[in-house]
Amino acid sequence: MSETLKKEIVYLREINMKYKKKRVSAKFKDVQLIDTKLVYELFSDMQNESKEKIITISLDKDFKMLCYEVVAVGGIDGIYTREFEVIRASIALNAYGVIVVHNHPSGNPEPSGNDINFTKELLLLTETGGMKFHDHIIIGNNSFFSMEEKYKMQKLYEQRREEDRQEGKIEGKVEGKLEGIVEGRIKEKFEMAKEMKQDNRPIEEIIKYTKLSQSEIEKL
Repeated sequence: MSETLKKEIVYLREINMKYKKKRVSAKFKDVQLIDTKLVYELFSDMQNESKEKIITISLDKDFKMLCYEVVAVGGIDGIYTREFEVIRASIALNAYGVIVVHNHPSGNPEPSGNDINFTKELLLLTETGGMKFHDHIIIGNNSFFSMEEKYKMQKLYEQRREEDRQEGKIEGKVEGKLEGIVEGRIKEKFEMAKEMKQDNRPIEEIIKYTKLSQSEIEKL
């Protein structure tokens, strides 16, 4: 090889994903994370952390865990990360959905205004990307708070969209594009409900994960 060619050699960076093991009870083997309490039990040791930590759980279409990732570690009273960082690994894994978990070292799991706004921003991002954001769970001392159970994720998403409308950020073609995305997601919800119904899943479970009404599901 000539000296000229040697000088032109460059290196490319290749992504290499590695996994570490977390020991848990055998009852969590192949479990569907459809119960918020199960998620809390899996990550309840976060209540002992002295700093805030954000974990993203990547799920397949059957709500089984593909893996989880610690995406950010902050201080005793706050944490910052870009919304995209929270779902970066989930995109690489082609995950169907995600659950986000973080802790409050103070022991009080009640969400702050920043927690709610962060959830809304993540809902916009995941909805646009075709990924389901099932829940944002906050862990405190022997307790937890579920955004889905308290506020309903779909309602938080609609609130965030309305905020954009009021500020004039959604107009013309942009509005049309987003509406098309939403229509596509609604169609997906009906298809998902059909599959779950064929699998004889409980009606309560179908309602929880599709956000459809009981009457809509019964008509399928």
